[in-house]
Amino acid sequence: MLAASRRLRRPVFTSWSAAAILGLPIIGDWPREVFVLSRRRSGARAGNVVYVASGDAVPQICVEGITVTSVEYTLIQLARHARLGAAVVAADAALRQMPFPGQLPPMTSLEAIRGCHEQLLPYHRSSRVQAMLLRATHLSGSPLETVSRLTMEELGFVLPRLQVRIHLRESGENAYLDFHWDGAIGGEADGDSKYLEDADTAET
Repeated sequence: MLAASRRLRRPVFTSWSAAAILGLPIIGDWPREVFVLSRRRSGARAGNVVYVASGDAVPQICVEGITVTSVEYTLIQLARHARLGAAVVAADAALRQMPFPGQLPPMTSLEAIRGCHEQLLPYHRSSRVQAMLLRATHLSGSPLETVSRLTMEELGFVLPRLQVRIHLRESGENAYLDFHWDGAIGGEADGDSKYLEDADTAET
């Protein structure tokens, strides 16, 4: 993307490329292609550059001197081009707003992504975006938690509540379970690091 930003004439990166510049994670491999907005209403491809069709007034932001589409527009384009898992991992990261202190503010909200989606309708592959919107949440603490949740859905398990607070009576502190089901059943995506470390270094 850095090379393309110097070679192309005023490119506006979107989809996979904007997600990378924004620091959003995915699962799987990043594509070799560079994704930029087309200056026309139709898409095209030239070598490893994919020109994504766009309408009027696409929202844009600047990241360290590189112009990219807004977080919301980027996630929508990523959902159109990527597999569902990669799209939901990126969306969860942008939405992340955990119920405990010391967290960075979210990059966007589900309402903002939905609003952008509705403004663009109708458009090609909008059903893929709708599938991402149905699964994205602000309560996923990591890509591993997102993938775990998607795997539960794929296997037909009842979906759990996320980041459920458990009060620890002995210490008086709070712990947060990644997943919680009725019947006092809890689950953790990162249990090895959380529970198998030495007692002096493990976090609650």
